Amino acid sequence: MIDTRLRWAVPVIAMLGLAAQAPAPAAPLGFAGATLGMSLADWKAQPPPADAGPGAEAVCTPQPAAGQVSCGYDSEVGRTALPRALRLDKRYLARGVAYMFNDGRLTEIRFQSSVDAYNDVMAMLTKRYGPPSHTARDSLKSSIGRLQRVHQVWRTPDGVVTLADPAPTPAALTVRLEAAGASG
Repeated sequence: MIDTRLRWAVPVIAMLGLAAQAPAPAAPLGFAGATLGMSLADWKAQPPPADAGPGAEAVCTPQPAAGQVSCGYDSEVGRTALPRALRLDKRYLARGVAYMFNDGRLTEIRFQSSVDAYNDVMAMLTKRYGPPSHTARDSLKSSIGRLQRVHQVWRTPDGVVTLADPAPTPAALTVRLEAAGASG
């Protein structure tokens, strides 16, 4: 039985927006029109992103592990296949974009960009997935010596997003989106 002296409280709380609300669903893990979990057939059926440039085609290569396929967008110039970069924002490109499929399902997306894109990539990932759930620091041996590296990690019900700066290449950062339960 509700105390009649407090019967006004429920409408006031609801009106002020203080009532418990279901959290907004997390954005699906994906990049450039591809979403983790989609089928290889669905990925191949969609047109390349517009910013991949004219003549870009989906190209897939079987990997040594059984059931694994690596895909990306290439353009052929004569007999040479050139991997296409995709636009991150007005200033930066995603290079070396790889879509990894296991048993016909997209389980990982990874790419590199300039270390100068760090703030833009952080803003893009934070806008999409919220603040990072974990930050780790370590060091990396590179061609120019040992470098300090930061890993920003976002954990969602669908998987994990990792931003590592720098990548093994000192002038680049790496973004990796990995489906829950995927290993690699």
